[in-house]
Amino acid sequence: MAVVALVGASGNFGHKLVPTLADDARISEVRCLSRESIKEPGNAKIKYYRVDYTEPASLDNALKGCNVLVNAMGTNGDYLRNRVQLVDAAARTGVKVYFPRSN
Repeated sequence: MAVVALVGASGNFGHKLVPTLADDARISEVRCLSRESIKEPGNAKIKYYRVDYTEPASLDNALKGCNVLVNAMGTNGDYLRNRVQLVDAAARTGVKVYFPRSN
């Protein structure tokens, strides 16, 4: 079973993906990565990780053990730098599949 990380889970598009991913029997865990603290949901399959894009260790911690990374990140802040940090962390931690956000 897959472990899926979702960036931008609280955004306009990402929040629609969370229940779909959590309901999929092929997915054992959905990790929602956010720069802000988010209240834990009632679904035990969904885990929230607070990340800091200037601290690679926080991204590595959130992505370690993930098979798939879905990027629904918003473009606020330093989007390009954050995206590079995210992809670098995915490579370091062995993420196998990356779905990028289209611009």
